[in-house]
Amino acid sequence: MRKYFFLTLAFFFCAFSASAGTLRLGKDVDLAGITEISFELSSPSIVFGFSTARYDHAISGSGGTDTLSLSLDGDISASQESALPRLLVDRQTSRLIVRLYEKVPFLFLTQTGTARFAASIPDGFTGRVSVSSSSGNITLSGLKPGTLEVNSSSGSIFGSALSPGEAAISVSSGSIKISDISAGKARVDSSSGSIEIGSLTATDGASVEASSGSIRLDRITGSDLRIKSSAGGVNVGDFSGNLFCGVSSGSVRLAASKLSGNLTVKSSSGGVTLELPSDTAFSAALETSAGSIRSDFTLIGDALNQKRGRVSGDANGGGYSVKIGVSSGGIKLIARPQ
Repeated sequence: MRKYFFLTLAFFFCAFSASAGTLRLGKDVDLAGITEISFELSSPSIVFGFSTARYDHAISGSGGTDTLSLSLDGDISASQESALPRLLVDRQTSRLIVRLYEKVPFLFLTQTGTARFAASIPDGFTGRVSVSSSSGNITLSGLKPGTLEVNSSSGSIFGSALSPGEAAISVSSGSIKISDISAGKARVDSSSGSIEIGSLTATDGASVEASSGSIRLDRITGSDLRIKSSAGGVNVGDFSGNLFCGVSSGSVRLAASKLSGNLTVKSSSGGVTLELPSDTAFSAALETSAGSIRSDFTLIGDALNQKRGRVSGDANGGGYSVKIGVSSGGIKLIARPQ
């Protein structure tokens, strides 16, 4: 009995005897021979305990070609000194791994405070950069790697001036807000949270998908564009290229300053509005099972094919195809004056 008492006392002492740390850490890493940088920014793995610590991660581009600069600032209190974050760098041949914690479980750990991790990647680095975080926001700016992969389990992702060769950005729980991104291929998806992008250019194709949350794109350009939302509306201010847009539940509003590709829209529940310049030439096929169809454009041929909830025809002589199908909701084509 006394044995169990002392064991319990020892666990209690470990859990609540705190170590406080004011973090002011910095490190420069030579990137000679490195083709991949992995930021594994997970919070500590806790067994019997809790953490209210908040983490923010900022990764940016900089001048130079061969030095990665790291910093860690903040104030963290933990019941175990080994649970204070550090700058851990592991070089594995051509791969560099950066962590804040050892990959070991912490027993009876309590942790509070805030910490901010920052990394500056030289513009001359053209390899692969991956960022993963279990908790905390991620801010990306001015990055130009060959490949950029970012994943956040819980926390929002913010981005600006991103120009990788390829990009894959995803979040499980949190929003994505990017002012501008240009890539060969780009994939942006959120399982639970909204997506907002100012400008997205993807010469070889782009995919933007939200399982639960709205999607807003001020401008999207590329050869093969796909937008999907399971539960949330879609708003695109200007699109250029072939575009497919699929929505399970939510309204769709699309606009183009100039139609330069085929458009396909499918909506299970929610109206669709498309705005184009009044002189746009296109061939339309519009259908709704429950809703009205309104068009500012004269669609030549619709008199022959018009049925209840179905309209098809050519506007201004015909051109790229515009196919819109709605199960429940109306369809509206707006002609914007020149």
